[in-house]
Amino acid sequence: MTPPETASAPGLWSAINRRAREAPRRIALSPGMHSPGRKLRYGELMDAIDRRVAELEDALGPGRHALGLLADNGIDWVLADLAGLRGGHVLTPLPGFFTDEQRAHVTEQARLSALITDQPQRLSAALPGNWTPRGRLGSLHLLARNEEAPHPAPVPAGVVKRTFTSGTTGSPRGIALDAQLPLTVAASIARAIDARPGDVHLCVMPLCVLLENVGGVYRSLLAGGALVVPRLDQVGLNGSSTVDPAPLARSLASHRAQVAIFVPAVLQALIEYLEHTGLRLPALRFAGVGGAPVPGTLLARARACGLPVFEGYGLTEAASVVSLNRPGACRAGSVGRPLDHLDVSIAPDGEILVGGLSGASEPGRQHAATSTLATGDLGHVDEQGFLFVHGRKCRVIVTAHGRNVSPEWVERMLQAQPSIARAAVVGHGHPHLGAVIQPAGQDSNGVAAAVEAVNAGLPDYARIATWALARRPFGLGTGELTASGEPRRDILEQAYATELFHPHRARELIVP
Repeated sequence: MTPPETASAPGLWSAINRRAREAPRRIALSPGMHSPGRKLRYGELMDAIDRRVAELEDALGPGRHALGLLADNGIDWVLADLAGLRGGHVLTPLPGFFTDEQRAHVTEQARLSALITDQPQRLSAALPGNWTPRGRLGSLHLLARNEEAPHPAPVPAGVVKRTFTSGTTGSPRGIALDAQLPLTVAASIARAIDARPGDVHLCVMPLCVLLENVGGVYRSLLAGGALVVPRLDQVGLNGSSTVDPAPLARSLASHRAQVAIFVPAVLQALIEYLEHTGLRLPALRFAGVGGAPVPGTLLARARACGLPVFEGYGLTEAASVVSLNRPGACRAGSVGRPLDHLDVSIAPDGEILVGGLSGASEPGRQHAATSTLATGDLGHVDEQGFLFVHGRKCRVIVTAHGRNVSPEWVERMLQAQPSIARAAVVGHGHPHLGAVIQPAGQDSNGVAAAVEAVNAGLPDYARIATWALARRPFGLGTGELTASGEPRRDILEQAYATELFHPHRARELIVP
């Protein structure tokens, strides 16, 4: 039975139906040039979604089900997600880069009763419970759990998605979202970037990542765009940390992508490829980048290659994007202006507060209709309304003199220097701050002058007293970067402790 138009996310279905009437032959979903599957036009899209809604009901019975979705990028992932939304189910994307232990944790916490996947044997063997085949959704397999799922805190009424991010201790943390908040964010992004019907959006990030799901899939469909969803290997992604920029650049060029979203590590690999080959991507109109702090030098290199890159800032609890630089409203060093449905303010202690949210909650907490979110991030808003993020409250370095310093604040200033590619600031519990610095290019001669220039603009307690050149570029494989591209400061401090904090160095310093 097809849900009525008053079901979850009516605005999305209205937008799709409107495009079906106005431009039924316009491409809505494409698997890409080298991925299997056929394109879907707007005139076909609602029928395809409703067929999958009916297939879920036939296989699992009527009612609301807790669905897990683990599959490579592709049209069938998008249709499964949309069918879960339209049917009012609670859908939990399972990241491909999670370990089996992390997926098992998510399965229990989300009370999953069914799985949609392209790897049924591996998944059913790795997860707790007894899973049996229940048919297919397109090319994806549907598995159902035979016994009763565990009973953690119930999911609040109205929630249709639970998204899990890697916890700092390895256990994924889940956030429950209702149907409206992600679509409100998607519509705000569309207005911010002046999204146009027919815009080609190439999905570069895994669809299980909320930023791609909301800023890519939902935003494109609301605006009447053409969403290209090739397999991840077709855009050069392997696992969570390996990027081959050649197929990524080829995909962007061959599909004449006008919109794409990147994390900093993937953007850096693309820039290096463009710098080496001289290839340019003139069709690209908006390249969003987020998920981790973005060095100013990387943004400058991107623009030198002709990439229209715009940094943003977001949170899972806010259904991804909170603020965004955009054409005609971009300020260096900022993460842009807040989206138009949000109210961002700064608490007396400098913490960023986000108001105007609705329908987001952590599992086990009361599901409030509206709320103000204390983000845990420090920052300020300038007189033109641009938001600047200084760093995490929980990452604040407290020196031996009792001074509090956000390392990201100083790192951003260092990385804005042309001679510095990456920097990690450390020094918790020490009399002074130190930095591990990766120079831009092979020449490190300008690093000392760059550090001196940055120190001139910092209060005395936040200045870099000692620094060491990185022995090799920061990398995921060495354990010096997180999967989102942030420096592992504890690892780097341990590796460079002698250069930065040896007692004989401390004696040479005059520390305020």
